[in-house]
Amino acid sequence: MEGAELTPMAEFISTMSSFVTGLMSWMNEFLKFVTGNPALMVFLLVALSGTVIGIVRRWLPGRA
Repeated sequence: MEGAELTPMAEFISTMSSFVTGLMSWMNEFLKFVTGNPALMVFLLVALSGTVIGIVRRWLPGRA
């Protein structure tokens, strides 16, 4: 289909597909970097667990 134009929806899906593929590639590199540095991984886990605990505490009745 040489020379065929993409419809707006096909162009949007193609663009989003490229974006998601790039995002997955970036996340893969980021996770390799974090898991390769133990100090950074500990910091990230502590920060993530603190965020999760804060969100769960807001869900519990009587706690603010």
